[in-house]
Amino acid sequence: MDISIPTNRYRFPIAFAGYLLLTVFFTLNLFFHWDALGPTNDLTSKIIGALVIGFGLFFTIITLADYIKTLFDKKALLKISEAGLDDNLSLFSCGQIPWEDITGAEIIRVFKSDLLIIRLSDNDKYVRRQKPVVRVVLKKYVRQWNTPVVISAKRVDYDIQDLKKIILNHVK
Repeated sequence: MDISIPTNRYRFPIAFAGYLLLTVFFTLNLFFHWDALGPTNDLTSKIIGALVIGFGLFFTIITLADYIKTLFDKKALLKISEAGLDDNLSLFSCGQIPWEDITGAEIIRVFKSDLLIIRLSDNDKYVRRQKPVVRVVLKKYVRQWNTPVVISAKRVDYDIQDLKKIILNHVK
């Protein structure tokens, strides 16, 4: 049984828009001193402001790249086969995961959005094999949800409850 679940190419890039707005806000704050504490011209506040803007730009670029991949990559899908899952939905996907490494699946509701959390027997195995930039995000997933495999219901064109049932039917 092979099931191919395509990515939702029509979703609004909320993460990109959010990081972009925050980066613009902090940039304007740094250059025009629109802070509530009064004007700060010392070097320390400039360095901290530049670091905040740097992190904002980093995450803005990462989320834009992920959205562009979603729009234009024809291979951006979740494939379910007898061998396991092949997650290629985003830049932060873990790739091929055999059924032996999957221990469970659950749905968590966060900010009116459902997330499919796929539990793995060895999270570090899938984080280690990724590129360094992707590892940063996957380590955040592991800290927050105890797994690097997190699939938003808005990211796939498939019922997330049915997807959970399919996965749990294959888990031993």
